[in-house]
Amino acid sequence: MPHRAPSRTVGRGAGCKGPLPRYHSLGYHPLVSDFDGCQLINDFFGLIRSGEVEAYNEISLQHELGYFLRNRLTTPLVVEFERPANYFVHGSRLLKKEIDIVVRSRTTPERRWAIELKFPRNGQVPEQMFAACKDLQFLEQLCDQIGFEGGWFAMLTDDPLFYRGPLPGPDVYPFFRAGAPIQGAIKKPTGTEPGTVSLRGTYNVNWLDSGGARRFALIEVSPSPAKSGEGAGG
Repeated sequence: MPHRAPSRTVGRGAGCKGPLPRYHSLGYHPLVSDFDGCQLINDFFGLIRSGEVEAYNEISLQHELGYFLRNRLTTPLVVEFERPANYFVHGSRLLKKEIDIVVRSRTTPERRWAIELKFPRNGQVPEQMFAACKDLQFLEQLCDQIGFEGGWFAMLTDDPLFYRGPLPGPDVYPFFRAGAPIQGAIKKPTGTEPGTVSLRGTYNVNWLDSGGARRFALIEVSPSPAKSGEGAGG
């Protein structure tokens, strides 16, 4: 049976080491010189929950998070939007062409992290669930094929159909509505064109309250143990 790398799923009783990170309000922004995606992204979603930051679609979520990170990170770390993946390695066959947010060091090229976001607003529940699984595979590819130190997938929704409801068959619904592990080969649930996501790791969606009907989930993706070993030995 193939080995599956563990994931850190941010939520109560799981995710970041120790208790849930303390949220910092907009009035206090301690600058940091290293990128702890778990802490920083949790801080950002805490601001959304408190109403200090407003996100009304996926683009606004991306820009607000990027702005937040730019105001928290110090030189040499930079935050970039929609950076083409082939900027890092040409010729790699990846699921997506652009990365939602990249955090990287100007002075140490191998220090780089990726963030993929989802904020579905127009229904298409099974399609968006499958797209979230696709983002996880893309983050695995960035870690294993291009050498990113890590990646985070963050999903925000105000549609309860994404986090509760019936479980119609062995489909994508149990991953998001019942906490079933996201792993292995996942078939595209709708449409006539075939499609499959293939994941190395095992991940869990743990929804956290983000105010009203809103929920958010944060999943960390790490390099495979083999890749981590190569980096340590090289």
